[in-house]
Amino acid sequence: MTLTSHGKPVAVVMSAAERDEQRRLLREVELKVLSMAANLVADRSAMLTTDQAREKLLASD
Repeated sequence: MTLTSHGKPVAVVMSAAERDEQRRLLREVELKVLSMAANLVADRSAMLTTDQAREKLLASD
């Protein structure tokens, strides 16, 4: 629905259902972006065992 003032559009109002659908779609996109970022970080990171990580942390003191 478009609200007008003297025949000129001034605002667009969406229904609750449209707003819910828009929020759902945005949430899906957000999760996809976060997943892609996590995968990029995982691909670029070296995985350490617990012992290796502990040794590295202790060596930095």
